[in-house]
Amino acid sequence: MPGLFYTVCCFIVVLSGLGMSQATGNESASKTQTIPAEQTVDGKAFSFVMTLQSREDRYSIWRLTYPSPAVAGLGNFPDVVARLYLPNDWKEGARPRTGIVCIDVLGGNGVIPALLGNHFASRGFPVFLPVLPCIGERATQQGKISTMLKQQNGIRSLGELFLRVHPELRRGLDLFCSRPEVLSERVHVVGASLGSIIACGFAAKDSRIDKVVLLVGGGNIKKIVELNTSDAKLLAHALDHAPQKDRQFVFQSLEHIEPLAFASQLKQKADAGKILMYNAEHDEIIVPERTAELAKAIGMEKKRKVFPGVGHFTAAAHLPEILPEITAFFLDDTIPASTTDNKSRDSEQNVKETSSANVLLKKSAAQLACLLDSTHVPGKDMSLEAELAVDHPQSDKDNYSFYLVFVKKDKQYRFSLRTKGKTPFGSQYERIAFGQNECPWLAAHDGVVFRGSKHPTEQTVQQFLSTDANNTLKMIRGLLELLQTGDAHVTLDSLLGIRIAKRNGSPPSLSLRKANYRMEIRMNASCDAIEGIAFQDERSGMRVRLLFKRFDKTPDAAACHFECPITSGKPIKETNQAEMKLVLGTLVNTLLEKLREQF
Repeated sequence: MPGLFYTVCCFIVVLSGLGMSQATGNESASKTQTIPAEQTVDGKAFSFVMTLQSREDRYSIWRLTYPSPAVAGLGNFPDVVARLYLPNDWKEGARPRTGIVCIDVLGGNGVIPALLGNHFASRGFPVFLPVLPCIGERATQQGKISTMLKQQNGIRSLGELFLRVHPELRRGLDLFCSRPEVLSERVHVVGASLGSIIACGFAAKDSRIDKVVLLVGGGNIKKIVELNTSDAKLLAHALDHAPQKDRQFVFQSLEHIEPLAFASQLKQKADAGKILMYNAEHDEIIVPERTAELAKAIGMEKKRKVFPGVGHFTAAAHLPEILPEITAFFLDDTIPASTTDNKSRDSEQNVKETSSANVLLKKSAAQLACLLDSTHVPGKDMSLEAELAVDHPQSDKDNYSFYLVFVKKDKQYRFSLRTKGKTPFGSQYERIAFGQNECPWLAAHDGVVFRGSKHPTEQTVQQFLSTDANNTLKMIRGLLELLQTGDAHVTLDSLLGIRIAKRNGSPPSLSLRKANYRMEIRMNASCDAIEGIAFQDERSGMRVRLLFKRFDKTPDAAACHFECPITSGKPIKETNQAEMKLVLGTLVNTLLEKLREQF
C-alpha cells in the first residue's frame, strides 16, 4: 500500500479533468457573464457569475459563483461555487427541459457529481452540481472539515455548516431554474452518501424538486456518528471533547438535515413512485441498520435495491448497471429522443477494435487495482520497479522525477524512493525507504534507521492514514473495479466522458482523451501488462510519464528483501511499534497531500 500514491497521482490528474478543467486567459474573459436571478424562494434577488470552462461534444460546462444566503444568527460566508452542464443541442427559444441536481459525498472532490453530470448532460438534461461548504474547491475558502474540527470552536463551525446547506441549495436552485434551458417546476435530485442525506430535506422543503434518487444513504445521523467508523471518527472525537453547549448546538443543527425528520413528505413521494433508493449490503460507513431505518420510514423497505457483496465505496461498481435505470426514471417528453441514445459513438465497423480496446483496458485496470491492494490476497503479491517524471516545458515550474521500488509478499513489504530535481516534497524526501518484515522500519535520508520492535500491535499502517487518503484510495478502487465489470469502453465513454481508441502497433497501446487532457497506456509485447503511462495537459503542456521497469504480480521474494537496512556507522534505533506505524502513516499522508497540491 505505501507505493500507491504514484499510481494515485496519475489517476487523480485524469479524474480532476472530469468536467473540472479551467478556461484560461482571453478565453475565460470573453466567456464570463454576470446574470441576475430575480425569482427566489426568500424574495431576495442576487446575481451570479458564470464562466465557460469547457465545451464537450454534447454539452458545455460553466463554473458558477454566487453569494451564500444570509442565515439568521450566523455571520457572512464566502461565495458558493457550482458547475452548470448545459446541452449543446438546446437552442434559444426552444422548450425548457427537466433539470437534475447532483449532490456530492462528504470529502468529495467533485468526481462523483462530474460522472453523473457527464452522463445526464450527454443525454440532453441540464445539470447543476453545487459544491458543498468545506468540500472540494470550497475547502480552500473555509478550510477542510478535518482541519476545522481540530481548531478551537471548530465543532460549532461545523454545526453552522449544517444550518447553511439547505439555504445554499435552494438559492442554487433559484439560479438553476432562472436558466431558459430549465423547466423550473420539474427538477430532480440525485445524492450520494452525505449527498443523499442532504437531498432528503432538500426535496422535502422545496416543491420544485420532483423525483429523488438516494445512493448509499440512510437515516439517524446521530447514530451514524456515534458508530465511530473511519469517516466519522474525527467528528466523534471532536464531539467528545467539545463543551456541552457546542455539542448541543451541533446535534440541533443536524436535526435540520436529518432524513427521518422529513419521512412523511418523502413517503408521499415514494407512494407516488418518485423515489429510487440504492444501498450496499456491507456498507461500512452508513451501516445496514441505518439504511433500513430510513427505507422503512419512507415506505421504500420493499422497493429499494441492495447491492450484494459490496461496501460503501465499492458500490460504485454498480453505476453502469443503474444509470440507465435512473435515466429512464427521470426521462420525460422535454428531453429529445435523439439525445438519450445510449449506444457507443463508434460506428459498426469499429466494433472489433472497440472490443479489443475493452480487453486491454480491463487488463490495465486489474493491474492498477493490484497496486492499490493493501491486504494480502493469494496471487496478488507483487514486485514493482518504476520511474515517474513530471515536466513543465511551457512554464517556469521545476521538472523532477522519482525512482521507486516496491515489493510485497504476504504481510511483508518494502518501499524505497529516490528523487531527482526540485520536487514538491522538499529535500528531506530525496532518499527514503521503509518497510516491514516481522516489524515496521524506516530508513531516513541521513542513514539513521528506526525499527518498531517494541510493544507489538495488530494495528496496520493503513489505520493511521487520514480520512482524505483513505477516501481517495477507496474511490479509485471503486473506479478500477467499475472498469473491470461490464463494458469498460462504454463506461469510459458514456459515464466518464473519456474517449478511448486502440493504437495499433507492436505492441498496441490505448489512447484516452477528455477535453484538453490526453493519456496513453502502453502495453508489453504480450499485451497482458502495462509498460508505461503518459499523461499530458495540452493547454499547459504539463507531462507526466510513469514507466514500469519491472512488474511481477507473483514475486519470488526472499525474506531478506524485507529486512531493514544496516548503514555503516549508523545504529538501529528500536522504537514503539504503534508509534512507528503512526510515523509511516503520517509519511504517506504527507506525500499524498503534497502530490494532490502539485496537480
